Amino acid sequence: MTNHTAPAINGATPSVHCVFYTHPWAIDALRVAKLGELDRTLLIELARRSQLASLINTQQQLRSGVSGILRDPGELDGLIVTTPRFLVPVILAPNPCVPDATQASAIALLPSVKSSFNRFIVFVHLSEAMNFRYAYPYCDRFSFLWDVADPPMFKMGDIGAMLRDLGVLRRESWGGFYLFNHPRRHVSNLDSRLSELRKVMGQAKKPSALAATA
Repeated sequence: MTNHTAPAINGATPSVHCVFYTHPWAIDALRVAKLGELDRTLLIELARRSQLASLINTQQQLRSGVSGILRDPGELDGLIVTTPRFLVPVILAPNPCVPDATQASAIALLPSVKSSFNRFIVFVHLSEAMNFRYAYPYCDRFSFLWDVADPPMFKMGDIGAMLRDLGVLRRESWGGFYLFNHPRRHVSNLDSRLSELRKVMGQAKKPSALAATA
């Protein structure tokens, strides 16, 4: 197992970047979201039940998820899954479930956890965005990853209002809204789907990060 418990370079506090997504395959599109280099990034799945575990056939494995650092922040390494299927190391959501508030409390510890990571990505499916609202004040930045194969079924206005009411969505904390199309999800009506999404988001201009993942 790779040891990630060494202090971050220059002792800098790691950033915590919340990424809301529409489909678990969005993990393949992290580079689309202009996050920069991913070599010192750890992704943390914040969910009541793991979707990412299905991608590596580990749905039934017992795990504490990010809540494991409440027992001992030094146990970070033991929570991490590293596999060629994922672009970055990942902490999967707990199994069995733990309370949402418990996971939010663990997110609150991330800036003080000693590790070699300089960034934590908190990965939240849009269907669960409201469940984990008390974790967001501990995040520095917010982005959205939307596969255009997914229809505009999420109430983005409600999510935006929640972030605003929490006081966390500011000009400096806004990471962007990124569209992508996973190469394994065919979309026959791409233009109309894009138009529909732009209407929902109130976007007058074409998103700058429309791209297909490799």
